[in-house]
Amino acid sequence: MKAATDLVELIGAFFPLRRAGSSYWALCPFHEEKSPSFHVLADRQIFKCFGCGEAGDAITFVEKREGLSFREALEWLAARAGVTLSERSSGNTLRNRDGVLGCLEEATRHFERLLAGPGTGAADARRYLDERGLPETLRREWRIGLAPAGRQALSGALASRGCTPDALASAGLVGRSDDGRTYDRFRDRITFPIRDVLGRVVGFGARLLPGREEGREHGPKYLNSPDGELFSKRSLLYGLDLARKNLASGTVVLMEGYTDVILAHAAGMKNAVATLGTSLGIEHARVLRRHAERVLLVYDGDEAGLKASERGVGVLLEAGLEVRVATLPDGLDPADFVRERGGPAFVRAVGEGEEFFEFLASRIAARARSRGPEAVSRACDEILGLVAKLESVVHRNRLLAPIAERLAVSEGDLRERLAALLKAKESRATLTPARPRPGRAADALPVRDRQAADDLLAGLLADPSLLALVRGASLPTDALPPSHAAVLEAALACADAGVEPDVTAVIDRLGDREDRKLPADLFASKPEDPENAVRKGLAYLEDASRRRDRDRLEQEIKAAERRGDRERASELSRQLHALDQALKVPKKSGFAGAR
Repeated sequence: MKAATDLVELIGAFFPLRRAGSSYWALCPFHEEKSPSFHVLADRQIFKCFGCGEAGDAITFVEKREGLSFREALEWLAARAGVTLSERSSGNTLRNRDGVLGCLEEATRHFERLLAGPGTGAADARRYLDERGLPETLRREWRIGLAPAGRQALSGALASRGCTPDALASAGLVGRSDDGRTYDRFRDRITFPIRDVLGRVVGFGARLLPGREEGREHGPKYLNSPDGELFSKRSLLYGLDLARKNLASGTVVLMEGYTDVILAHAAGMKNAVATLGTSLGIEHARVLRRHAERVLLVYDGDEAGLKASERGVGVLLEAGLEVRVATLPDGLDPADFVRERGGPAFVRAVGEGEEFFEFLASRIAARARSRGPEAVSRACDEILGLVAKLESVVHRNRLLAPIAERLAVSEGDLRERLAALLKAKESRATLTPARPRPGRAADALPVRDRQAADDLLAGLLADPSLLALVRGASLPTDALPPSHAAVLEAALACADAGVEPDVTAVIDRLGDREDRKLPADLFASKPEDPENAVRKGLAYLEDASRRRDRDRLEQEIKAAERRGDRERASELSRQLHALDQALKVPKKSGFAGAR
């Protein structure tokens, strides 16, 4: 698929590139700068920014530029190039989902036709939508439709258009009853297509037609597609495919309902999205973080809406997002506000919102002051528990004064309590440290060790034939940071498969791993003398590994002597002497883990 994409042409479609020899330069799209530091290597089909450090291939560029996941970026490029993804692409197994997506698109068109057609059900649906402020223009724009009443009306219509039973089941359009018979999941319902970030219909949210009774026959009032390969309530956001094109401010507006989002967009607030009738979770936060820097929560102005504004904020803070809150007066939800008071008034009422912690402090203070000092104390701990989730020390400290003012407590007391919370948090992290992958060093290696690892891999990527120097030698794998070890393993795997382990092949082999940007980063700063860089890198890392072994042996000898285990201490001393001799004599460098 990447062979069908020219990186220069791809990037040039977003912003102008200036040619310089065989390379191209531009102002980096990923950070503010006045002089071009964004470098595109046409012959290797990789890019590197020497200002902010971003680097990678076409997939990496689309991931970063469009805020997509690896798989989404792969499918975005495939659609752009008019290529059908194979069962296996870039070392990652991808199922061919065209049949399922095709069924969902056919269902959407069928629902649209039914809503626009004759019949009592269609008339009832249109009347309801008109009352909700969704005229025909908005219905067409958001592809709202009507699911027919029959138990197999939809599946029968789609079967005639080539949708197989398996595809219908995978699409979540049919279910199976206890007696084994299939039935249409959506019946007598107004349907709202749920699109992924690429704009493809992956499921539906549906509301039972007014006047139809909830229960065994029709199910609940609101119904979503079941979770599956394409549809996940935990990560999808309604309207994100449109909103992501309007996030220049770095802010995404988060609401509760589909109608809220549609009318917010109609009012000009085109960066609005909504969860799919589920609470805000960590996967939602991760998706939002790919697209924005801050989230503005706009929920209903009633008590339930205000409490909803407080829930789930922890996951947004932990994802590194700034959170603001806007509340609407008179208990109105966004859709009601737009209908009753107009779009411009709605946009003014939301504004930029209020900093979340100041909003929360005011709310909690109002509740706590009527309940006495203990309630205020608990309120302090509740707010500070969320403040402690913030990574920025400056941000944490800036919040203490307004929180103290709203709670009518001492800022100094808040500072002390926050310090205690952070200390406890740090202690818990120390007790349960992140475990490095087996056989590999933690990322926190000394600077010189990391530089040697950089030199080693940069030399190998510049001249793949130097991989022969690495094979069959003695450098242990734990001498390399995990990301560097992964790149070396990918290069070795390429060579074993009969593929030249150049930078492009190694990136492809890494697939969707986070390490996949490292090869481009290193190659763009390749050494003038690759062989010298590889030999020096190997020699230094091998020596550094032996010195770490020496320190370990000295500690073990001391422990054995304290225990009075003379035999063990003597054996360890012999090992230490042999290691000291090895450190004095230059050795042929290599990598013990090479295949």
